[in-house]
Amino acid sequence: LYRCGLVRILFLSLRPLTYKKRVIMRNFFRAMVIALVVTFVTSCSGDGKIDFTDAGSVAKIGEKLGEVVPADATVMSVAFNTDDRFAPRVTHATIHYYPKGETKTSAKVVYFTGTKPVDWKSVLVGVGTDVADGKKLSEIDFDKIAGYVNKGKEIMASDEVDLPFSGVEKYTINVDTKTHKMVHKFTLTSKGDSKKKRGHAGNKVVETEYYALNFEVDDNGEVILK
Repeated sequence: LYRCGLVRILFLSLRPLTYKKRVIMRNFFRAMVIALVVTFVTSCSGDGKIDFTDAGSVAKIGEKLGEVVPADATVMSVAFNTDDRFAPRVTHATIHYYPKGETKTSAKVVYFTGTKPVDWKSVLVGVGTDVADGKKLSEIDFDKIAGYVNKGKEIMASDEVDLPFSGVEKYTINVDTKTHKMVHKFTLTSKGDSKKKRGHAGNKVVETEYYALNFEVDDNGEVILK
């Protein structure tokens, strides 16, 4: 019976411990507690990326951008991007806006991963639009992003398309130069099979190893596959 591993451990645990063994055990349990605390904190903090399929995660966007963009600024466009087109989480946003009383746009790249925001220069944003077409940050419906993306996923899963969802390649909210309204556009990806796909980009034939599907939200809030 003594040779049984578990019984032997229990038997040994009943013996009086020497000072050296008590110190070793105390240090061991202390290290275990520290490791558990670090694991817990790390798992709770995450990497800061915004999951565009999760409404709770998307709800953080306005707050994150509001840390950089003045509340009285007029926003003309927000473009979200990721470092992994085959994942639903985005890493940063490039936002163009008119500071109050200014006639030229300013731009910032805001990272959701903890990196400090940086200035971004662009002379193209705002061409064909007017500051009156923009919106305050608090007026932009970021909270609808998850619903739109999930609707796009449903379209991908439909019999007409029949492609598995992989990730969000990009998502933009900007003033349309024709309608002068804020529009949502986004691109979802699908690895599908591993074979290369042939398609057209302008007058060129291109090959990729994934599908990129472009969606747009119309005036009625309907998600349309373009």
